Amino acid sequence: MARFLIIICLLFPFFALAEEGAKSWQMEDADSTIKFSVVIEGGPSEGEFTKFTADIQFDREKLDQSHLDIIIDLSQIDSFYDDVSTNLVKKDWFDVVRFPTENFMVLSASWQMEDADSTIKFSVVIEGGPSEGEFTKFTADIQFDREKLDQSHLDIIIDLSQIDSFYDDVSTNLVKKDWFDVVRFPTGRFVSREFKHIDSNNYQVTGDMTLRDVTKSETLHFALTEYGEHQASIIGKMTLNRLDYGVGQGVWSDITSVGGKVFLSVVVKATR
Repeated sequence: MARFLIIICLLFPFFALAEEGAKSWQMEDADSTIKFSVVIEGGPSEGEFTKFTADIQFDREKLDQSHLDIIIDLSQIDSFYDDVSTNLVKKDWFDVVRFPTENFMVLSASWQMEDADSTIKFSVVIEGGPSEGEFTKFTADIQFDREKLDQSHLDIIIDLSQIDSFYDDVSTNLVKKDWFDVVRFPTGRFVSREFKHIDSNNYQVTGDMTLRDVTKSETLHFALTEYGEHQASIIGKMTLNRLDYGVGQGVWSDITSVGGKVFLSVVVKATR
């Protein structure tokens, strides 16, 4: 059996710096090569793929945001022996009529949340009936690879002063001292500790939730509804007890009128 050893040599200058993330580099075609060596009849036979492109995002200080995508034109081959070049494009080898290119891609695990399509909604029982609302402003630092859950990370920061609810008095009261007390504690935060695959597209992430300077362990259960090279979406749910965080002081610590359990519904759409 023939055995390939692919040697890649890329030389490229700095091209542009993105506003966020890793640097973008422009490959110098004349000084960049992808060569191959294969043993034929007991001796090495060498050649070169003479046409390829490289999309390079690289910063050694931001490896988690770096990205490499190489596309090789398999019809463009130069080799020491002409018959090697001629045969490699044929059906029994690369079959370039059906498979004209080879793609090598290393994707970043860093995702950018799409604000317009991402939501964190809440529901709590008030006077025996459900009352719903939404935290309208939050950020999410997302590092996720379903094949590398041990290296994945999630950090969500919620602006507690930005609340929309069905009943106006709910939005008005939640920012006050007895509830979120946004003057002293303007944000809520969830930082992941461990991702776990449950089954199929179902996952959970356990982490530290902080409200009113109180930190407790909570779990977000979510379904990965979309996961592609450049786009992903999740739908998740979390249940927490507001009293664990001191949300609802004084008379509001009685769950007779306002329930203790708060149900969160999370939708995140992200791109990379």
